[in-house]
Amino acid sequence: MVSLRRRRLLGLCSGKDSLPVDLPKPIENEKTVEVAHSNVKPFSVHPLPLAKTSDVLIKSSNGSDDSKEEKTQYYPGKEIKCRKRHRRKQYVDQEPCIMRGVYFKNMKWQAAIKVDKKQIHLGTVGTQDEAARLYDRAAFMCGREPNFVLSEEEKQELRRYTWEDFLAVTRNTITSKKQRKVGSLRRSKADLFMGQSDGDTEMANGGGSSNSDNGDAGTSAS
Repeated sequence: MVSLRRRRLLGLCSGKDSLPVDLPKPIENEKTVEVAHSNVKPFSVHPLPLAKTSDVLIKSSNGSDDSKEEKTQYYPGKEIKCRKRHRRKQYVDQEPCIMRGVYFKNMKWQAAIKVDKKQIHLGTVGTQDEAARLYDRAAFMCGREPNFVLSEEEKQELRRYTWEDFLAVTRNTITSKKQRKVGSLRRSKADLFMGQSDGDTEMANGGGSSNSDNGDAGTSAS
């Protein structure tokens, strides 16, 4: 509770001894506020037109799609770009590779090409020249510098393919060659096995006939 003395000072008490307290009016403050408001210039706020988020998203997506298409568009006969050749890391059991896009890994010759910062494996072949030829065909499709000059027939053949079709055809031909090679090896092994079995049967038949001849000679002598 508020004490009587404090209430008298504040003018809240309504007794006889209470004195009215007149509070000063803030005249000067009001004048200064009015002067400050008079100096301020009126201004209006106009809202800016907002762009639709859908339009912005469509434009950005179209831009990204166009950039992707520009990156992934590969067609034969492009202008050949000369690329800087870097030194390769040599291993102890690795034969040095002079050709572009040719690698000797796991005792096999392999061809690969880098497209859009990705290493694309073209195939595994038997010799270094075959791997170089394989890379040259892919280099013609991408507009890179080849190892050997392609013939006009090969260029005409490659102009009919897209990049995806070229990769599919190349890998299919390599797998079919491997299958034919494996089939020929199996046939040669089967022929060798059949020849050995025929020789064994002939030896067995020759031994039986000689034994029978010896038996006949013994009976005649007795």
